Amino acid sequence: MLNLSTNSVELMFKNIINFPNLFDDCKEVELTENYRSSKEILALANLSYKNFATEGFSKTMNGQFSTGYKPVVIRPQTNEEGDAEVVTGILDPNFNGHSSR
Repeated sequence: MLNLSTNSVELMFKNIINFPNLFDDCKEVELTENYRSSKEILALANLSYKNFATEGFSKTMNGQFSTGYKPVVIRPQTNEEGDAEVVTGILDPNFNGHSSR
């Protein structure tokens, strides 16, 4: 298993972000097609990137299929609370007033 420190991850991120500035003949290619996640998940991800990302390359990801299930965002205070919400959400599709459809 790869064990990276926070500093090494930040350095790798900065190297990727600054790469186009370091090489004049660099060509950027956007990879926006996602074949694994549903359109509903990607809509939430795109909204999150648009509203909260402070660094990186902006892009909009496109999905290939729809499930009809809308994701629910949870904001647990602890890992245990988050675990309990996820399990409850799996067992009860109407958990917390949110229908899974």
